[in-house]
Amino acid sequence: MRLFSRIILFILVIYLQPANLFGQKSDAYIIGTVTDTSGAPLNEVRIKFKDSRGGGVTTNSEGNYAITVKEGKSYTLEFSFINLPKKTFTTAVLQAGQQYKLDVILNTNYQVGTVTVTTKARDEKRTMERIIPKQFEAIPNVGGGFETILKTLAGVSSSNELSSQYSVRGGNFDENLVYIDDIEIYRPQLVRNGQQEGLSIIHTDLVKSVQFSAGGFEARYGDKLSSVLDIQYKEPDSFAAKAAVSLLGESISVEGSSADKRFTYLFGGRHRSSKYLLNSLDVQSDYQTNFADVQSYFTYHVSPTFKLGMLTYYGSNSYLSIPVSAQTTFGTVSTVIRLNVDFDGREILRQQTFLNGITASFTPNKHDHYKFISSVYSLDERENFDIIAQYKLQQLNSDPGSEDFGDVNYTFGVGGFLNHARNKLNTILYNAELKGDHTYTRYFDLDWGLKFQHENVQDKLSEYQYIDSVDYSVPQNNDSILDVYEYIYSRNNQQWNRYMGYVQNTFSLNNSKNMFLTVGVRGNYWDYNKEFLLSPRAQFTFEPNAGYNKKVILEDLGDSLMRKSLRFRASVGAYHQPPFYRELRGLNGQLNPQIRAQKSYHFVLGNDYTFKIWKRPFKLTSEVYYKQLEDIIPYEIDNVRIRYFAENNATGYAAGMDFQLNGEFVKDNPSWISVGLLKTEEDIKGDKGVAVDTATGELYEFTPGYIPRPTDQRFRVSVFFQDFLANNPNYKVHLMLVYASSLPLGPPDHERYKDVIRPANGYRRVDIGFSRQIYDKEKARRTDGWRKPFESIWLSAEVFNMFGIRNTVSYLWVDDIEGNNWAIPRYLTSRRLNVQLQVKF
Repeated sequence: MRLFSRIILFILVIYLQPANLFGQKSDAYIIGTVTDTSGAPLNEVRIKFKDSRGGGVTTNSEGNYAITVKEGKSYTLEFSFINLPKKTFTTAVLQAGQQYKLDVILNTNYQVGTVTVTTKARDEKRTMERIIPKQFEAIPNVGGGFETILKTLAGVSSSNELSSQYSVRGGNFDENLVYIDDIEIYRPQLVRNGQQEGLSIIHTDLVKSVQFSAGGFEARYGDKLSSVLDIQYKEPDSFAAKAAVSLLGESISVEGSSADKRFTYLFGGRHRSSKYLLNSLDVQSDYQTNFADVQSYFTYHVSPTFKLGMLTYYGSNSYLSIPVSAQTTFGTVSTVIRLNVDFDGREILRQQTFLNGITASFTPNKHDHYKFISSVYSLDERENFDIIAQYKLQQLNSDPGSEDFGDVNYTFGVGGFLNHARNKLNTILYNAELKGDHTYTRYFDLDWGLKFQHENVQDKLSEYQYIDSVDYSVPQNNDSILDVYEYIYSRNNQQWNRYMGYVQNTFSLNNSKNMFLTVGVRGNYWDYNKEFLLSPRAQFTFEPNAGYNKKVILEDLGDSLMRKSLRFRASVGAYHQPPFYRELRGLNGQLNPQIRAQKSYHFVLGNDYTFKIWKRPFKLTSEVYYKQLEDIIPYEIDNVRIRYFAENNATGYAAGMDFQLNGEFVKDNPSWISVGLLKTEEDIKGDKGVAVDTATGELYEFTPGYIPRPTDQRFRVSVFFQDFLANNPNYKVHLMLVYASSLPLGPPDHERYKDVIRPANGYRRVDIGFSRQIYDKEKARRTDGWRKPFESIWLSAEVFNMFGIRNTVSYLWVDDIEGNNWAIPRYLTSRRLNVQLQVKF
């Protein structure tokens, strides 16, 4: 911890020393951030006093600026950016020592003649996809979280509407990086199924901007194998509030700033109960769910060059299920099977999450920017259950002409099981990070960072499963000792440190063609296994017709001379993921101190093609990728629970193509369709399989070779569509459609080579929402009386799983009287209607 203390002391010296250099007390300051309409910061925006000749300042790479002025006057500032019309803003009369915050949004989509031009800032150099949250406020949302939007993007996959977890290009849920204001976020460890999960930490109403990469991301992002989600919360300049209530829960958000704009605040609170949804499951149970959280985000401009930020989060998720019975019917038209189960017992899961993060940003000039980040993350998870079940497996009469149609023909399987667990996992993480950004010339755009993280894990694991069925547990010996199917007991208390750093530089190779090359490297050292990793990465972007098209537009030469708007991208790099606690713990609950980082080598080629249909903008994004996987840790997935084998004994690959078409199919209402093709397999070293020779009936041993990984979803298509009534735009409709091919599965015996069975039906779901704007202050004839405090009021009706499709999330394996295994599907939610009232103040 001495290194941690020294880092904090160093930061305090750097940040506090310049406080006396900001000028005389008679000075005032105008500070702020310039962004585009999506929330992206704009670099090199020129700001000067109106009618002045020359002079002024420019924004840095984060979009920030600061101007020192004399007190006792108001000022009119002029903001100009390449190819954009100038915008002017006038301040209030400034007092001595006052810091006046003026944030500006420049519309980078503007009309010249008949052509729409999009002016980009630093995004020209990046390979991240930008998402505008405001456009999707009304998306039909079962989970209630921001991740619902992500699941419709190319390369992103999820086959469970009750969970916020997602996999990207063949990776699992643990392989995705998530940041809020540069603070890394972690996911729960003990959750077994989606209905237990509760709320994700991201509060959609607080989000300003989002960037996402499905692979090939830069060295400045962390050490995970698959993807990165980079979220920035708002810094509001005026008061606003929003409240929503529905059959699934309530949410509220409040935002605002001080009179001088130096202090900004965000508050958010949510409560959610999934009982209404869970009552549509096959398992009839007394569900008692209570998911709630509160969070806040504050920023304070100490000076024009120094800003503080603090993110605080507390979440409490409580899940109680007292199952009574379940009836599942499956099979074919000619063979209909029914499983009847009677339950006794209860299942309890409780989670408490706490996060407190602070940031300090220092911008001494337009070329240099420094940021210090420190956070404490605590997750306390407790899982207790005792479930006793007795089941019957029966075949039904499937002859429609029979008087006994639908009745039981005969019972061919009887058994029971007992599941018991007393598990507790407490995780505490402390970290501190210093990062810098320096932009001096077109060849020098340097980013670097150093990070230290201390982790403390206390794990108590005690669970067993007893199965009373053919070929499983029976009383043994004369003392009636039972042989349980699976028994796990362990006690692990561990502490370790991680040291991380990166450096990367972006080269501008050809400004007229927006040709940029970013080269960087990450380093990572974990003192538990003494492994040091280096991860070189590179990204290249190129727009061959950018300069020519810009000239055609500026000289108003006409649309016919425009060339295709194309942007090419290429990424290559090493992505090493050191184990977190769950990868370290094997199926028996014991830790493997010899575990090593999993390694993935990304090769990505992409293209963006921007064009017009019906005089509206469209963009077709295409990417092809290949990932070579080394030192892979095999795992199994049951619902959302991942169980690792804790051995680096596999190699593999993931390859595929992603396509996404974005555009205004309906004017001013963006929609899109995403299509993904994927194949991912792994070869477990030293594994052996046993099969039956069909000719002789004898058993023989074989080497399985490459087998599908648990996330091998070969095909996926998702659609998000928005529309409104032509004669009344106050009525809107939002449609979300998903189809994904089935995932491989097998019996629960931890023999991975058997997990190659693919059910006929994949994941199919259609959600639709209808919205009516009851009140809009900007268009209303009257704004007095009860209407006065409101900005807008929306009433929505949502139909989840509109066609009532029975999607399977996992399987229960039981034996019949002849010892045959039967995979009984566990279905997800059926059709549900939700009503929501949303009010903005």
